[in-house]
Amino acid sequence: MGAAILTAIASVAGMVVPGLYRDRDALVRLTQADDVFRLAIVLPILAIGLSTAAHGSINGRLAALGALATLAYLHAFLVFGAALSAATLAHIAILGVVTWRMPQTTLGRPVRLSSRRTGRAFDAGPGRYPVGGEPGKMSPTATQPGPVVDAVIVS
Repeated sequence: MGAAILTAIASVAGMVVPGLYRDRDALVRLTQADDVFRLAIVLPILAIGLSTAAHGSINGRLAALGALATLAYLHAFLVFGAALSAATLAHIAILGVVTWRMPQTTLGRPVRLSSRRTGRAFDAGPGRYPVGGEPGKMSPTATQPGPVVDAVIVS
């Protein structure tokens, strides 16, 4: 949601601050039209998509992914194709956050694993090792026969 807030601030600034974009007149008008598009179309789709994806909707996840990809495309032009301006750092930040968020939106939230025998929960998010605790090490229960770990989403 941080990318959405920063996008809204940068888009409003692009529309109301004169001289913020320092390109030819045609490109300035095009970029300001993109600002309106981001505010009126992309950000509402992103908000609705993230809201419904939080409740398990695949369509919401796809809508959010599409909105994030659109933001990445539009901000990539502002970072790599437009003249440097006072908003360039904001556009770089937005591009970075959006690019980082796309795989997370695709994969969904991390799964929590719980052991039937101990009742302990382990996070299976990125960089975590739910069974062995450390890379290359196996827990004693992982070598015992029978189902040890169930993948369940815990709220």
